[in-house]
Amino acid sequence: MMKIFLFFLLLLVSCFSYSNNSLHNFVQKACNTNDLDTSLIIKIITHESKSYFKSKAQPWPWTLNINGRGYYFNSYAEALTYAKEALKKKPRRFGVGLGQIEWSYHKGRFKDLSEALDPYKNIVVVRDILLEGKRIGITNSYELAAYYHRPVRDSIAFAYADKVFSND
Repeated sequence: MMKIFLFFLLLLVSCFSYSNNSLHNFVQKACNTNDLDTSLIIKIITHESKSYFKSKAQPWPWTLNINGRGYYFNSYAEALTYAKEALKKKPRRFGVGLGQIEWSYHKGRFKDLSEALDPYKNIVVVRDILLEGKRIGITNSYELAAYYHRPVRDSIAFAYADKVFSND
């Protein structure tokens, strides 16, 4: 059953480059809320796991960032195998999946590393982090993007938000 799910998920993700509407629908389904602007999540995941197809930026689900270096894999299995080996070396920074969820801070949001690489669950965690920002009173997308990167919303966080919104 998992193989069938992954096949269809990979098929869906490969279609993202052909249809922004498919990506929007996938994110909307994962978020299951009207409390967040879907386009904000798309901006964040595109920035975080950016790959290019025909010179157009798009998110890529099988992405890792290990100590500041991005790694892009052709499949979930390849990314998971590499991620497990990389974690044995105890990297200082380790970002996982579409949202490049920082493992050291957020691993408790997942049952395990394999779940963190699941695009659907990864987007759910991006949503949850953004909703936490809304619960403390952040109302605009720019500040929510800053919060996503660094809840203290300092100059580093706002520099990140500038990058997320620079492709508007």
